[in-house]
Order: sequence, then structure tokens, then C-alpha cells
Amino acid sequence: MRKVLALIWMLLIFIGTCSTGIKDVFLRGQISFRLNAHPSWTEIWMLYHNVDSIFILQKIGHFMVYFILVLLIAKTPHRVRGLLITILYAVLTELLQPFFYRDPRILDMLINSMGAILAYIIGPKVFFRKRKVLI
Repeated sequence: MRKVLALIWMLLIFIGTCSTGIKDVFLRGQISFRLNAHPSWTEIWMLYHNVDSIFILQKIGHFMVYFILVLLIAKTPHRVRGLLITILYAVLTELLQPFFYRDPRILDMLINSMGAILAYIIGPKVFFRKRKVLI
């Protein structure tokens, strides 16, 4: 069941990062993709200029999406593999964005990876610890 949830979550991440607009998905329930045959990579190293409350919420969203993905994937005997899969997926989704008229950012890759790493570190201690049963 956990694998199915992880795959669904990964599909939702893909839709959110490669659709024409996340606002259309949430506000109108519309999912659409536009393919770009000539992607631009000029924005990948750029820093953000307009840092406002919407920007902060978007970056928190990046962090939390991959935090949750690690919690879904990395509770297996192969936790490190789950972390690596999550980080690779975070990088892949950013690198796919220019093919859908979106701007990839190294900073987003780092924020995504930080969410994954934090979940990997604290997940076993906070979310997956064995609880004592009191009788």
C-alpha cells in the first residue's frame, strides 16, 4: 500500500511541477501540459528576485512535498535507496520543467533535497518509532 501511495504522490508532484500552472490545477481543476521543443536553460542558475509571502509558501511546499515522499518511500529495509530515489526524482522533475515552459532552478533542487534529507533523518525517530503498549 505504501508503494502505491508513493507512486500516486510522485504523479501528483509531476503534475504540479510540469503542468502549465499549479493555480489551474487547484482553482479550476484543470490539468494541462504544453510541450516545449526548444527549452531554455538560462534560468537554472538564477536567484529569485521577488521574495514575498507567496514565494515563501511555494518553497515550503517544495520542502514538504519531498519530505512526505521520503516518509512514503524510505520506510523500507533500504532507507538509503529511498532517499536517493527521492533526491533523483526531485532533480529530474526540475530538469523536466523547461520542456513544459517552466523554469528549472538549482535552488529548488536544493530545497527539495533538504526536505527529503530532513525526513530521512527524523522520520525513524518521530514517525516510525515503536510505541510502547501500556496494559
